[in-house]
Amino acid sequence: MTRSSSIIYLGLSTLKGKDIIIQGLKEICIYQTSANKWWEYQLELAACNRTCFADIEAKIQLDPEKINECVLKSFEGKIDVYDNTLLRREKEKAQSFSIDHPPKLLINKDPFSSLVNK
Repeated sequence: MTRSSSIIYLGLSTLKGKDIIIQGLKEICIYQTSANKWWEYQLELAACNRTCFADIEAKIQLDPEKINECVLKSFEGKIDVYDNTLLRREKEKAQSFSIDHPPKLLINKDPFSSLVNK
């Protein structure tokens, strides 16, 4: 398979396109709701695939309605990733610290890639 047809990111899932954005928004909402639960969520997520997100929410007793409401409220008007209050706030935060790209891990001066072809 080519990298574009199936990507595993840190071995967590095969999310693509808008699912990646929605998952990111859910994680922001989980953190805003309960930072402690967010850490539990991240630990559980490490062993997850696309089908087990709801199982994790139940296991660590997150209220999925509350999380989904937070995600939906973050869109202004129609659902459009270019007009989202949470994403805009995260972008502004990153820009205020002059962060214009995700952090990079170097091993022996070579970038470590967490993208793995399946």
